[in-house]
Amino acid sequence: MQRTRSQTKCSSLIVKREMKKAKLREVRRLCRQAHRLRTKKGSEQQVAKNHRKASRVMEELQAMKDLDITQLLKEFEECSDTAISTCLDQSDVQQKAKRRLMMNDLVLQAIQQDTDPASIRMYVDLFFCTGIVAVYNTLLFH
Repeated sequence: MQRTRSQTKCSSLIVKREMKKAKLREVRRLCRQAHRLRTKKGSEQQVAKNHRKASRVMEELQAMKDLDITQLLKEFEECSDTAISTCLDQSDVQQKAKRRLMMNDLVLQAIQQDTDPASIRMYVDLFFCTGIVAVYNTLLFH
């Protein structure tokens, strides 16, 4: 059975909604993690190490906040080949932020509930681009 354009659009809107929820969850989790690292006690070396870790978490938090979900989905819907090349050119912090977002349970469940082959292929390309090979294989051979 062929899916209509409105059904495909509806499924992508569901995934987009879940990605927004996942982004909010990850931002809150990263805030808690950074706060925990900054307030840890110990020797001077341990405190310095925890502060360095907290600063890396804060960089990732900022990258997660700057991540535009609509733009991310739009570039993969339009042309996955160019999106893959631009995705691979981004910094490590941006890659980690995308991986965190895509590996969230809400996003994975929304994608697995989608049955449209074209949209599943788009998400498979997205996972492949971000380097999440296990999810890539699961979705590809689902």
